[in-house]
Amino acid sequence: IYFALLAFIQIFFVYYAFKNEPYLYPFLFFCIITNGTYFMWMNGIRQSIVLCIFIYAVKYIKEKNLIKYLFWVIISYFIHKSALLLIPLYFIFVFDKDFFKNIWIQLALIIIALILSYKDILSNIVPYLEQAVNFLDYSQYENVEHQLSLRQNEFNRSVRFYFPLLINIIIVLFSKKLKANFINSNFNIYYNIYFIGVLGSLIFYNNPLMQRPLLYFIFSGFIIASYLLFFLWENLKTHKLYLPMFIFLIVLHLSILYAYIVSDFHTNYYFIWDKI
Repeated sequence: IYFALLAFIQIFFVYYAFKNEPYLYPFLFFCIITNGTYFMWMNGIRQSIVLCIFIYAVKYIKEKNLIKYLFWVIISYFIHKSALLLIPLYFIFVFDKDFFKNIWIQLALIIIALILSYKDILSNIVPYLEQAVNFLDYSQYENVEHQLSLRQNEFNRSVRFYFPLLINIIIVLFSKKLKANFINSNFNIYYNIYFIGVLGSLIFYNNPLMQRPLLYFIFSGFIIASYLLFFLWENLKTHKLYLPMFIFLIVLHLSILYAYIVSDFHTNYYFIWDKI
């Protein structure tokens, strides 16, 4: 009951955020399950609840309603202090500017981030993290340098690394069409958030602790993937190549889910009636 309630809160805010776009519902459900979002939601529970509230509160950025946006940020602060990071995002995205227009620049940034993911850049930023860590509800990670070193791993780069990367590249290639098709929605703001997350997830791939402050960016990818799947689905009849692309993306997502399951890396959940 406890975990079901927490999961309901997360799902409620995400689905309520798209109440005016119900056509996204089946694709949101599919992407949440298949791209590993559920894994984060049920492990970093408090911060993930804040993420879901933030996804809902994005509408107030679009509406330029600072008071209502801050209301939800304040509510979120009592759940997880990292919600403070959401305050400056209002002033960055309130003008609904497209920060990532050029497809080639986006692809270049992804390549740079991919290269950096193989480099040790943490040693240069550790001094700046010591002071920030106490303000963002990560005080359990005392001695930041030591904690980072413990979590710095050369993770095996296989399906869960390359398939999301491939999905992101496909999204970038379709980004102009998606922005034009969903111009009356909050898509542009979500896309800015998403692409920052793409870069952050690559750069800090080997250190999950460094990814935690960037959770609000990294784990918003399921939204953009849902938009893309819907766009392809709606245009299957008019574009012959969209059907194989749609199937290809479905296969990629299912492969990622399968990789999570077979890895058994904290993903093998048990129900209360299971024997452990």
